[in-house]
Amino acid sequence: MRWVLLWGAVWLLPFGVFQIVLIPQGYGMFGSGWLSGLWFALCTLVGAGIMRRELGFTVEGKDLGVLPPVVLGLSLALMIGTSLAVARGLPISAESWVKFEALQLGMIRLDLNYFVVKLPELCFQQALMFALVRRLQIAGLGGARLIGLFALLFGGIHLPLIAFKGLAAVPFIVAATGATTLFVPLIAWIRRGVCLSFSLHLCAYLVAGSILRATS
Repeated sequence: MRWVLLWGAVWLLPFGVFQIVLIPQGYGMFGSGWLSGLWFALCTLVGAGIMRRELGFTVEGKDLGVLPPVVLGLSLALMIGTSLAVARGLPISAESWVKFEALQLGMIRLDLNYFVVKLPELCFQQALMFALVRRLQIAGLGGARLIGLFALLFGGIHLPLIAFKGLAAVPFIVAATGATTLFVPLIAWIRRGVCLSFSLHLCAYLVAGSILRATS
């Protein structure tokens, strides 16, 4: 229980600083994102240091060879292609920009400023997700119990988003909880599966952002 509380604190503190300090100072996804990107990169390193035992714990998993890093590279190439495509084909109206800026839903941008923040943030999230999966495995959980408890903790850690985004946070919470049925197997039972988990995570934002642009 103490470890879970520590994990929750390591997760919530960086996002709290991002929401309460960096965004109001103009360093969010609708401002100058470089400082927030550096913040999440730093928090990834610090979090990895705190969770080093879990991150260093190895388990047997299916070996897919070079496939996981290749998929990771392709997802980053897709990110660049999507960014260029939506910039040309799906411009954002002034009304939509104002609406999404008020909610700080930066995924509608899909531009350099967005990814300067989002990529380090995803690295931070994936590192802590990896640590949580490994901790639960160390505790002897597997199968449906591993996925279920991870979903409970991972979905729950997203609840504070409601304080900042209101009902607009609900889809994020639902998606985060549901996505554990994919994230956990990739991380827990495939060697270098975190590459696949990261790719899936990134592509989900690319799809969601593209849909928002197309329908706004």
